Amino acid sequence: MELAFATRRLRSLCEDEAVASGVLEQAVIEQLKRRIADLGAAETIFDLVAGRVVFLDGPTPSVTVSLADDHVMVCEPNHSKVAVTADGLIDWHRVRRLRIVEIAGIAA
Repeated sequence: MELAFATRRLRSLCEDEAVASGVLEQAVIEQLKRRIADLGAAETIFDLVAGRVVFLDGPTPSVTVSLADDHVMVCEPNHSKVAVTADGLIDWHRVRRLRIVEIAGIAA
């Protein structure tokens, strides 16, 4: 998949371990690096074998990929025209480009 980032700061957080270490725990950083590599090697989100994937419908459909310590990586389709199913939902099987929009910690 082709990956993009919502902001420069988020790109730095995801690609520069020194930046991430000031914000995230080491276990989260390690999982983040692995999930980004996995996404880069995947053709679709369904090719991920690690990290629990959750699809979220709503005004801005997105997908979360679990990381360590109750953190998730939140991604949105990054196509100018997103393919949809007959039901009008995102056709995630046809999404080949994702924008990472957030690394979030979920309160347990």
